[in-house]
Amino acid sequence: MQHLYDTLRAAGQSAIDQSDLIQTQLLQAYTSYVDYFDLLETDPDLEPPTSLDPAYDELLLALWNAVVDFEDAGLDEGLIGGQTPYPTHEIMYAAVFRQLVDELTIEPVDEDQLRDTLRQIGKELGLRIDPEADHKNLPQEVAERLEQLTASGKVEQLIATVDELINTHPDSLLLQSLQVQLLPSPEAVVEYTADWGQPIDPHGVVDLPRDRALSLLEYLTLERMCLTVYTARLERYYLLQSLERLLLLDQVTDYEDSRLAYFLSNLVQGEMQAGRLLPHTWQPPAGESEFPDASAYLLKLWEGMVEDMSGGMASMFAGQNLTDADFEVPQGRYQIKVTLQGIRPPIWRRLIVPAGIELADLHYVIQEAMGWHNGHLHAFQTAMGTYGPADDDPYSEFEDYAGLTLNILMQKPKHKISYAYDFGDGWEHEILLEKVLPAQQGASSSGVGGPDVRQVQCIKGKRACPPEDCGGVGGYYMLLEALQHPEKEDSADLLEWVGGDYDPEEFNVAQVNARLAKLQV
Repeated sequence: MQHLYDTLRAAGQSAIDQSDLIQTQLLQAYTSYVDYFDLLETDPDLEPPTSLDPAYDELLLALWNAVVDFEDAGLDEGLIGGQTPYPTHEIMYAAVFRQLVDELTIEPVDEDQLRDTLRQIGKELGLRIDPEADHKNLPQEVAERLEQLTASGKVEQLIATVDELINTHPDSLLLQSLQVQLLPSPEAVVEYTADWGQPIDPHGVVDLPRDRALSLLEYLTLERMCLTVYTARLERYYLLQSLERLLLLDQVTDYEDSRLAYFLSNLVQGEMQAGRLLPHTWQPPAGESEFPDASAYLLKLWEGMVEDMSGGMASMFAGQNLTDADFEVPQGRYQIKVTLQGIRPPIWRRLIVPAGIELADLHYVIQEAMGWHNGHLHAFQTAMGTYGPADDDPYSEFEDYAGLTLNILMQKPKHKISYAYDFGDGWEHEILLEKVLPAQQGASSSGVGGPDVRQVQCIKGKRACPPEDCGGVGGYYMLLEALQHPEKEDSADLLEWVGGDYDPEEFNVAQVNARLAKLQV
């Protein structure tokens, strides 16, 4: 039984951490399931509890799924039946939820202090905030439609629906908040909110009547949306101001922490670009005396991030015998060798690039140098993490590489990172730093002139790049077999697909440099 208690506790807390819910709603959910399982014995067709609040329904669904998974896994065997206190599942689950209700303690809210705090916040924002106000300003059918789309996971359809509804319900903070959350990247948030003011004017965000009081839920929705925007814009002062208000109301959750992590990761990136690569050299985020709680909270998150990254660095140092000197940021130029993995004889290119070339630009250099057509996703895999473009796939697991430079990831000859291209075919490239060269006289990154001026050039290479979409290493070897034995029955289709003019041994350094000269690196 203890395992079931723990499972339901974890499910409930996880749902709260990922939404705008609070502990009182978890208590409400537990109580609703007590009633549900009590009634289920006499009404076997009774549906699990639900509401019109999408976030609260996520909590109810999380608890229900935890119960179902527990039963499906057979973990209830021996807990029910004639020899136990629980002759039926309904009685057992009602008892479990009843105990969870008893165990969940909610700290009493000082209503007077809450109202005073909200009154002061409202005065600062030019809003009237009333905890008793009704926040359901969307028609029931609209709320139900949003609930269904949210539960279905149809993100594109949900985005289109929110776009449509914002025009017909311009005073809905819920819709505007959903819109901001559904944007694929912080850059998209910055662009979408460019005319919202600084700080954000709530009346400019939505068509909000001056005389309408906001409920507590509406205000929290607004403040969390503002915090999301400030983290995307990297606006430290207003970020701290928004965070301070949420802390005063005890409403900071993992949702806010995830937004703040983006802000802090940008601080880390700035420290690295300034040449401070090791965690113990990083400068903590500056606080504001006006917002002491928020400043302390952000500093605590920063210290946790630095501690985690220091631990990872320590492991890497131990495994590779690295020292602080390995993390001095070189300037000038790099001679790198890019080798396609898994193919013999090897396919490779030796390139000269600026030491401080951004990964986004290095991606295009590799594409042109190898002969790829830039038709698929890509990422750089390093000892510090996996990095790629944020706008390729908003659900990817890699970090945004915007602004990240090669000399942050590789400092000394023999350092290596990997470049992955076309996750379906699975092409992996090793990037080896062979030499650190001095900056070329008269060099420029303006893109004017040729590869000599731009410091991007190919000096040597071997063999042609495999054709795009040939099926990875295995498909490439099948193609080579077909080229060597065109008389075989199964060779005709492959040769027709490749066009008949593919020569795996062909490589022309002048043609590669002609392509590289067109890049704006």
